[in-house]
Formats: sequence, structure tokens, C-alpha cells
Amino acid sequence: MPTMLPFRDRLFATYNRGSFGGHEWPLIVDWIYDAVDGQGHAILTAQDKQTIRTVFMLWANDCLTAYTTGGDNPGTPGLVNSLALLPNNKPYRMASNNYYLAHARMLTMMSLALDAADDPPLNAGTPAAVIGNTLRSYINDATGAWLYQEFAMMGDPQTVAQAYNVPGNAAGGGFGLASGGLPPEGMLYGESFAYVLGQLLALETAGFDDPQYSGPQIGLIGAPVWDRYVQGYLSSLTPTPKVPPSEPWLGAVYQFEGYGDMLRLYVEPDQMSSWALLNLLGRERGVSTHDNATRWFAMNAEPGGQQGLLANMSDFTTWGVTPNILYFLFLDPTEAKPTDPRPTYPTLFYDAPAARIVARTNWGANQTIFDYRASWISINHQDGGAGQFGLWRKGEWLTKEMSNYDNSGGGNGETTTYHNTLSLENDCPKCATMQWGQDIDGAVWRNGSQWMEGEGQGDPKTVMSHGPGYVYANSDLTKLYNRPDIWDSTVSIVNVKQATRSILWLNSASDYIVVYDRATTQASGLWKKWNLSFVTTPQIAGNAATEVMPDGQKMFVQTLLPMNASQSYFDGSAIMSPIAELEPTKYIYQVQDSTNPADTRFLHVVEGSDAGTSMAHASYVQSTAGQQFDGAAFAKYVVYFPVHQGSFTDTSLTLPVGGHILMITGLTPNAGYNVSIGGGAATISPNGSMMSDAAGVLAVSY
Repeated sequence: MPTMLPFRDRLFATYNRGSFGGHEWPLIVDWIYDAVDGQGHAILTAQDKQTIRTVFMLWANDCLTAYTTGGDNPGTPGLVNSLALLPNNKPYRMASNNYYLAHARMLTMMSLALDAADDPPLNAGTPAAVIGNTLRSYINDATGAWLYQEFAMMGDPQTVAQAYNVPGNAAGGGFGLASGGLPPEGMLYGESFAYVLGQLLALETAGFDDPQYSGPQIGLIGAPVWDRYVQGYLSSLTPTPKVPPSEPWLGAVYQFEGYGDMLRLYVEPDQMSSWALLNLLGRERGVSTHDNATRWFAMNAEPGGQQGLLANMSDFTTWGVTPNILYFLFLDPTEAKPTDPRPTYPTLFYDAPAARIVARTNWGANQTIFDYRASWISINHQDGGAGQFGLWRKGEWLTKEMSNYDNSGGGNGETTTYHNTLSLENDCPKCATMQWGQDIDGAVWRNGSQWMEGEGQGDPKTVMSHGPGYVYANSDLTKLYNRPDIWDSTVSIVNVKQATRSILWLNSASDYIVVYDRATTQASGLWKKWNLSFVTTPQIAGNAATEVMPDGQKMFVQTLLPMNASQSYFDGSAIMSPIAELEPTKYIYQVQDSTNPADTRFLHVVEGSDAGTSMAHASYVQSTAGQQFDGAAFAKYVVYFPVHQGSFTDTSLTLPVGGHILMITGLTPNAGYNVSIGGGAATISPNGSMMSDAAGVLAVSY
């Protein structure tokens, strides 16, 4: 056997103070702490244990003030179980950031790594619980500050507000921004959910799953977020795995409706960690709810599927040692093979805090998937993609965000231009001469993007509903486009007065997405652009752009508003660096009113159809009396949107010949209406017997 350094020397050799190298050591130490070698001798000597303590105490102290990208720690060390940890009685958003969660896991595991006998107080005259006097003293900060803030982000809002006794916030008070199930930072950095689950598993197995020790925040162990995570992630997968022709060595891979910073558009081997840890946590608690789903994921969703399982399990170099340990711990070869749980799920998943919709027609191989997202944007790895949507149809994407990780493209890839949403020019007296930093700020301003890293004016607001054959969402995105400066009004960028998106997916023989956008700036002369990613080169003719896929499937995009629209496209993939591996889209199609008025309405009908089919011609329709509505008539549908959002009074709507399903949006949710149809028109007024849905959509067959 090769000569190896003693354990303590190897431990010091991996220690990289400041960058937190060797982050897997707490897990490894916990595993081998009481292990013996083949001769029955303890692997760790007393000196080894002292070395561990010395190094871990240095690391733990570093975690308290960790500053990788800024703010990834709870704040004042030693401040625990206090509302002072919640700014303005709101959740601390960095507590769902991957750096923060990595430090929280580290601090928790290290503080639990040694027995009390191997962890005597440094100062015998001071209690062992005083932070820094013992290694285990850090557990108070790990649970009382880090877990306290994590629960505020990931626990259900009302549960958190009641547990923390937050004044005036009995209904939730903004808590639970990461409780919807899907990771706020997207599929790549969503692996950080494994950090949380590793932290919770350590607390569970060490006996700290008791509120008397860890406070009510230990309720995160059994919080509903984990049920939603399983369903949300699996619902985001493409129906079947495929071997990518460009990279056959990967084997069959599952792709997903992704978002956030992205390097790869498929399930990576290290993403099994969260599933393994969730499984192990459930077993420790005697809960088998996720046993089948977690094992199915690890055995089927990783590259190569079951055929690649052994290769994934034995790869110790590419993804680190943690997945290999976890495979060993939770996969039992004597257990029955797990089954695909997805067909048992509803066909619509909704992550409400992030306004993330993943809806499908069925669970068959040729299903259509519509996805939408309009999330808050405050932490690392979140892009300016609020309002983005995608369409997967019969085995391929027709459109989606252009997934990327734009390290060297000047930050362009993170802006709204590449995420199927609006770009709105904004300005300030000093903007043109400002010395933008080396971060994304300059690209955000130049591209008319939503602001990231919490620089925006506030969060978006979304309502969502669905019914037979449709899914609808309405989002107010206005605050994301403005960046106020309370110290210097000359650099406040606050000229966007309205940015809202109403979107309706209609499923029939063809799939239709009707998108209505309201964009208003304080003055004219500021451009407003509607962006959509194409897989193949857009073919523009008149007011329509057509995408033809290699198999003949098509996407048609018809612009009904603005009336004097100009259309163009460019190769966006040439700008991204890097574009996500296996990302299919290449071209950015843009629509704008070349006169740049202060107030613009965009109305588009996006159609996905089979090879050999013709575009369903869409025509622009309007209200004729009462409240103003814009609409689109196509195929069997007539769809209307209010020009100005607000309280509904009454309206008369044109009904062209040929349609027989009227969809009216923007009404009062769950309210009754009178509907009178005749003479090529529909008259709508309140206080009738026909009910709108939960987001104010009224569907009428005529």
C-alpha cells in the first residue's frame, strides 16, 4: 500500500481557511469517528481528535462571519432566537443562497462532530456553551441563528409567523419565499437543498430534533417544502430520457424546465445528494413518504439511467466523494425496484412564492409542457427572468429561456433579453456617464432588464388560475425594472411606471399561448422590446414569425399589438459564454414599436403545431363600449385582456364569426357576472350567475 500521511496531517493539508476547502470533512469525520481498523484499533487517535477540534473551531469561527459574495451569514455572532435576525420582521433572503446554506451545514456538522469528552472547554472557568469555548458551543448559533433564518425562508408563512410570534403578521408577513418547493437559485445551484437536508439529518441523528434544544425552527425537518420539492422537481423533468446526438457519451439524460444560472440542461450526477439525504432523513424519522421517489430518482434520473448507475456510484473524482458515500448509505440492492412516481402527480405544479408554473397535458411521451415563472430576484444565481415562459411539445422545446452562465459575456445572459420576457429602457440623469462596476449592472441598464441582487424596487405579484384546457397567470413586474437610490436622486432609475404580463395557455389540437403585456414609461423616447427565444432561424413575413423544427414541427408567433411593430432577431448563442450544455435555443426574436411611445401594449399569439399544419390566423379585436379591452381571435377562441387593470365595471366585446369559446381575463376573482351574447358581440356586467375563476378569468362557450 502507498505511504499515507497521518490523518491529522492530511486534515491540515486540506484546510484552506477563508475559502472553506474540504467542505466534506465534517461528514467524513462523523462517519469514521468511532470506526476501527481491521485489527480493532480506533482509526482516530486522541491526537487526531484534537487536530479535528483545532481545525473545526477555526472553520466554525470563519463561518460565523462568512463573506463569499456578501451577506452570507446571519449577522451578529451570538445573536440567537431573536426577531432582530429578521429585518423588519421579514425573512433574510440570503438564507436560501447556496453559500449561506453551505456554511450553515458546515457549522452544524462541525459543532456535532466530537463527543463532549473530546471537547473540553478552552477556558475551564467559563461555561462550555459560551461560543468559541468549545467546538460544540457553535451548535447554539447553528440552530438559533442560521436555522432560525432558514426556517423563515423555507417554512410555510403562517407557521413561521406563529412560531416566531411576529407582531401583526399572523397571515405570514412575507415569510416562506423559498417554501414553494423549487430552489430559488435554479436547477444548478438548487443542489444546495442538499446542504439543508444534510444539516437537518445531522440534527436529527444527534438528537437535536427537539424544539427544547433547537427551537421551533427545527420544524423545518418535516415542513411541507420537502413534499413540494419532490413533486416540483420531478414535474420539471422532460417526459423521457434521451441520448443527446451531440454528446452520446452522456448516455440517456433527463432534461428539465430550468431557470437561474445554468451550466447544463440535464440532471447532473451530484444532484442525487438531496434525494439521498431526504430519503435518509425520512428513514430516521420513520417516514417512508418519499422512499420510492428518492430511490427512483437516484437509479433512473441520473445520466445513463439504470445502465449508468454503477458508473455514477463509482465516480469519485468528478463530483466529489459525498454522492458515493450517499449511494452506499441509502440504496439497498435487496429492495424492490422503485417505480416512476410522476404519473401519480397532478398535471399542474405551482410554486406560489416564485410564481412557477409547470403544466402538462398528460404524462405520456408526447405531452405538451407549459412553464412560467415570475419570481422575486434578490440573491445570487437568479436571472432577470420574471415573466419568462417555455413550451415543450412532442419531445422537444419550441421555445424556452436561453439558459446560460454568462461569466464572460458582460452579464448579458442574465438579463431579460434572453429569458422570454420584456426589455424596457430605463434612464436617469447620470446613467449615460455612470462608471458601471465589473458586475452585471451595466448590462442590466443597457438591455433594459429587471434588476438583480435585490437592487430592484420590490417584488413582483402574481395571480394564477387554471381550468379545463387552460392555465392563466397575471404578473405585475413593474418594481423589478426600477432601481431607486435613496441617497442621490440623479442616479435613481425609476422611469418604468408599468410592466405587467398576462399569459394564457390553451391546449387543443395545437397549443396556443396568448401573451398580453402592458409597458409604460414616464416619457416617450424610451424603447420597449418583446423577446422570444427560437431554436431555428425565425422566418419573418408580415406580422408573423415562423420556426420550423428539423422534424417539421412548427411554432408560429403572430404580433397583433403594437400596430406599427418592427421585428428583428439576432444570434444570441454567439454572445453567451458559456451557454448551457444542450441548450437548444439560438436566436432572440424581438418586437418593438419603433416610434417608442410612452405607453405600449404587446399582444402575441404563439402557436405550437404539428408538421404539415398551417398557422391559425389571429386577428386583433377590441371592446366597443364600457371598459377598454384588447383581444385576439383565432381558431375557436376569442381571448380578451383589460387595457388598464383595475376594478371592473362593464364592457361590450366584439365576437368575430368562427369562434365559440370566449375567454375574458382581468375580472374580479371568484365573482358572478351577467353575460349576454348576440349580434356578434358579448356584453359583460357584474352581479350575475356566471362565475370567474380564482384569478378573474371567465370562460364562456357560445
